[in-house]
Amino acid sequence: LLQIQTNTATPLILCACHTYFTFEYPTQFLSCSGNLFINLFHRQNCVEFYPIFLVALWIAGCFFNQELAALLGLVYMYTRHKYFHGYAASAKGRITGFYWSVVVLFSLMALAAAGITNSFLEEYLDISIGKKLHKLL
Repeated sequence: LLQIQTNTATPLILCACHTYFTFEYPTQFLSCSGNLFINLFHRQNCVEFYPIFLVALWIAGCFFNQELAALLGLVYMYTRHKYFHGYAASAKGRITGFYWSVVVLFSLMALAAAGITNSFLEEYLDISIGKKLHKLL
């Protein structure tokens, strides 16, 4: 069931983002094939970062906290939006969006690692970090 939801949701999210964030691009992004979106998608490191983002988002959501992972996913989409617009305007305009998208991506990976570590400690060593933190607070 999870595989069906993932296969259905991913193209819908991509289409919604493409429709929402559509704006006029300079002619420098035109490719020989004429597919402007694919060419721009490749040039802006989206192909390289998208699988990393999805894996980090799913693992952070499953093992750490769904709400926090969803919030960071929305922030990541906004920073990529800023990166798209900055890249279309000038080469230097993309740096802020790229920097913050990497920060959010590393945050998701840290949450995923913390969640997996906590799950491992609870399952095999019977150590609950969440309960210990709750006692401290």
